[in-house]
Amino acid sequence: MIRVAFIVNATDAGWLGGVNYIANLCQAVMSLPDRRIEPVVFAAPQTPQVLLEGFRGIGIVRTSFVARRHPVRLLGKAVERAAGRNLVLETYLRAQGVAVLSHSPPLGPRAGLPAITWIPDFQYLHLPDLFPPSEIRRREIGYRQNVRQSRLVVLSSSSAQSDLSRFEPAALARSRVLRFVSGFGSPGEERAEFILRARYGIDRPYFYLPNQFWKHKNHAVVVEALARLRARGMPRLVISTGLMRDFRAPDHAEAVMARAVELGVADDFRALGVVPFPDVAALYRHAVAVINPSLFEGWSTSVEEAKSMGKSVILSDIPVHREQAPDRGHYFPPHDADALAAAMSDVAETASPDSDALFRAEAERLRPERFAAFGRAYQDIVLEAAGVSLAADAVTAAATSRSPISEP
Repeated sequence: MIRVAFIVNATDAGWLGGVNYIANLCQAVMSLPDRRIEPVVFAAPQTPQVLLEGFRGIGIVRTSFVARRHPVRLLGKAVERAAGRNLVLETYLRAQGVAVLSHSPPLGPRAGLPAITWIPDFQYLHLPDLFPPSEIRRREIGYRQNVRQSRLVVLSSSSAQSDLSRFEPAALARSRVLRFVSGFGSPGEERAEFILRARYGIDRPYFYLPNQFWKHKNHAVVVEALARLRARGMPRLVISTGLMRDFRAPDHAEAVMARAVELGVADDFRALGVVPFPDVAALYRHAVAVINPSLFEGWSTSVEEAKSMGKSVILSDIPVHREQAPDRGHYFPPHDADALAAAMSDVAETASPDSDALFRAEAERLRPERFAAFGRAYQDIVLEAAGVSLAADAVTAAATSRSPISEP
């Protein structure tokens, strides 16, 4: 069994989507009956437990070796700059039986532990106006360094791989597309509808918008569409969840909510912020449809979650959404509020609980096979990375005692 390490050192919900992605990936691997790799998460002591709840059945090691500002991590970084290899962290991970580091920055150009870099998207190349110049430079330098130092590069879509071919052409041969599949919607994950409605005051059928409140997620067009519908005497309700903070545009969420008040649709657009996972599952389950109006995506988690639950999904007509191709997808130009209003009206008028139940049942039937295929595709990537440079001592370490060395 080859041990593959993931580092989770977040201290808040700012990158909740990324943490959930890794948790879902680990669960896909664990679903394999012929599993050949063992995911293990190395979490900083300060990482909130709530961020790790999705790693059910996955080994979690709390260690200061990965804490962002801990002296031992800073020492490792200093060694990496001097020697081209973070021997501090590499030695620790090897003592834990780790053979591959995944979805984390490599340990230097001369590292002996192979790394798999994940680049979800190159959003800043497409929407540079949404990023301060310093952030663009940071991403340029970081992405290029990670790509050049990694054994393999994982992209979430063919669109992102196409961007990589322009960003770093030499890395194309080492790139692999791994399309996310959500294991979302398993039994026991969601609240009953009456609990949901009582908790959030939901008093009528609603559309669900489960995106972080980042500017490129385009919540603004939804507010405008709701105003169009109300003006036509056809008010609709949208429930939105997700972190209501964008470090690139601190006033964005407040501006969107103020616009809803200005247009008279404050009661039609309800932003709940971050809610418990069972509530998220229930909001999907009982919605008329899911909406993703995003201007850009690497591979939309909300679209995949809708697919895994058999939901109708109204989504912006961008290349990645076309690549995801949900069976019950309805597309609209991302800046066209009238087209979105029309799509919402059409979906609401044709919605049927009986039909929705049939689609959900079919999605549940197909989900295990789709989920396992996702896990197997990732397992193959790990085996490829490990098989090229896996040393005999790493094999031995993975098969023997994994008692941690002394913690700093």
